[in-house]
Amino acid sequence: MSSLRTVLTHLIFSVFLLLASNSYGEILKIVTTVYPPYQYPRDGKAKGLSAEIVQAILAKTAYNYRINIYLWKLRSRKDIQLTTLQDARGYRFGVLADDVKRYYLQSKGIAKKQLNINIKDQTNLLMLKNKRFDLMPYDEIAFRYHMLQLGINPNDFEQALHLRDISQYAYLAASLDTPKEVVLRLQQSFTELSLNGELDAIVQKYRHKMLDAVGGIPHLGMDDK
Repeated sequence: MSSLRTVLTHLIFSVFLLLASNSYGEILKIVTTVYPPYQYPRDGKAKGLSAEIVQAILAKTAYNYRINIYLWKLRSRKDIQLTTLQDARGYRFGVLADDVKRYYLQSKGIAKKQLNINIKDQTNLLMLKNKRFDLMPYDEIAFRYHMLQLGINPNDFEQALHLRDISQYAYLAASLDTPKEVVLRLQQSFTELSLNGELDAIVQKYRHKMLDAVGGIPHLGMDDK
């Protein structure tokens, strides 16, 4: 294993916006952006980890829905021992310019001078590989996927710290005109998904696919089995 690892955060910042009609029985319109392996279009359908979670939530309801994906573009050295984020104040981070993880780090006392700020994930991943900085906040599954896309072995990196404060699953953001009963039913469906283990099973399926993909780049149809 190389002398690099990353701060993996277990983040899934995938936003699905629900644009519901006030008329009962009409199709729920849901929009999101492309961010593989979480959501991406394939054969006219929404695929990926987050898309599958949203679809599982909706499957427990009687609602008809349509997901539209808009084609927008929106681990550290082995000698680093971190117990809390405060232990990282002497290290440099790779972050995106306008990203929640950057602002989170700064809110926790990480100085701006410690941040290597770029506008593309790819740039930061390559700079991490080339030891231009020490740590990088990144979701575990997406980290493995994007490193493989760059031809880099993700096993050359290790998790330094789990940023629990900003770790969460995908979520549905409802527009203000969405009927309250629709929101409540979706919340109930999500709770059922969490309690019966289906939510964790979906996440683990994709995590295992990333672990199995070392040595070969996972294709975007990896969830079609």
